[in-house]
Amino acid sequence: MRQFRFDQNIPTNPLNLDQLHMEDIRERTDQYWPQYHRTWVTMRNECHNCVIQGIPFTKNGHLHDNTPYIQ
Repeated sequence: MRQFRFDQNIPTNPLNLDQLHMEDIRERTDQYWPQYHRTWVTMRNECHNCVIQGIPFTKNGHLHDNTPYIQ
């Protein structure tokens, strides 16, 4: 965030994709996989619409930052 001149916020927890990665789709013709993974396909296809937004950083350096992230 700092490289785009925004305050660094505390990030959210990442998605846990362990179960998704354990799926074995070999020889499974009972599923239409693009439909089954529609959520992930849509998220990937919409990544170009993601624009970083935040509170502009107004301090004069990293040492003067008292945000919760730095704390």
